[in-house]
Amino acid sequence: PISRTNTTQHGTIITTPNIKRTPQAIVKLATWFQTEVLLEPEHGLYGFEDRVLDDSVREDPRTGIRIVSLYSHKRKPTAADLAGVDILVVDIHNLPVRCYTYITTLTYILEAAQELGISVMILDRPNPYGFWNAAGALLEESQRSFISFAPVPYLYSMTPGEYALWLAVMRLRNLRLSI
Repeated sequence: PISRTNTTQHGTIITTPNIKRTPQAIVKLATWFQTEVLLEPEHGLYGFEDRVLDDSVREDPRTGIRIVSLYSHKRKPTAADLAGVDILVVDIHNLPVRCYTYITTLTYILEAAQELGISVMILDRPNPYGFWNAAGALLEESQRSFISFAPVPYLYSMTPGEYALWLAVMRLRNLRLSI
């Protein structure tokens, strides 16, 4: 299991439905996790950014924490983005529908973590609309894109933690993962 320690540096990716939509709440969470870098998915850190950003890296003026947009020309965090990070804490609130980009972002984060030897802790929760039966065709490789990336049915009925476990078994066998 992965735990918060005083010597561990974290990278954190969050979506705003999980916390109060205020900069203060995000700063509090980032401080508690001793965050080295915040990774932001589509819609940005505060949930209202709907355009692809030109610049993928900036600094939070309140804390000095680096913020890396994964909804920019950059989709997958690099070694430079994650320099000094020991654990990636993932708090993504997602509906289990393949066309939502959070599953793609989660896949890229898990791939980067395995490549760089960084542990991942996913703060998982039930799907917000309850259990859905998996439905729809599996994704054909020729149709793969940022908005339809995972090789799962259109409705895939997994939480982010369950999806990460599935991916770890299927192809990311060296991923250090805690749910």
